[in-house]
Amino acid sequence: MRVAGAAGYPVPEVYAAGGPDLVMERVRGRSLIADMVRRPWMIRAHATLLVQLHRRLHMIDAPTTFPTPVGAGMALLHLDLQPENVLLTADGPVVLDWEWAARGPASADLAHTLLQLDTSEVPGSRSRRMAASVGRRVFTRHFVGLAGGRPPLEAHLVTVATYRLAERELTVGERRRIRGLLEAVGHPGAG
Repeated sequence: MRVAGAAGYPVPEVYAAGGPDLVMERVRGRSLIADMVRRPWMIRAHATLLVQLHRRLHMIDAPTTFPTPVGAGMALLHLDLQPENVLLTADGPVVLDWEWAARGPASADLAHTLLQLDTSEVPGSRSRRMAASVGRRVFTRHFVGLAGGRPPLEAHLVTVATYRLAERELTVGERRRIRGLLEAVGHPGAG
């Protein structure tokens, strides 16, 4: 967060950091996803904002000490830059949850977000999940178009899917969908 903030990227200010403890600015706002639920007509604008946040982030060189879990490259990667981690504040968007920050190719970070959009579960009632699936398709289509299309993102599919499966925060359904994507491309690590 300090690296991104020093480059002018919208993050909460870090006051103190030591081991697992972090003291940072309290940011008030609504997540991008919560705003889309309240204002569905903003779906395309929010997809545009998410791509713009990715592009701004990837213009920042990451320190060479940062891990490179999804390939070689110098761009600062968030590896969880999705609608739940963007707060809309009175001062503009703020990006949260930097636990997975890394260094690597910008297109892999975009591919990771696409993987999340394609495989994440939507909580709630059946009707809420159905409505969300329509919004997700519109959001994802617009995000992919602005990010350069599916082929450059899918070139990183196996790498980001394998990386994501190593995370502990996935539900059984999300793991199943990611493995299904890996099986579809004939990757042996799908099982």
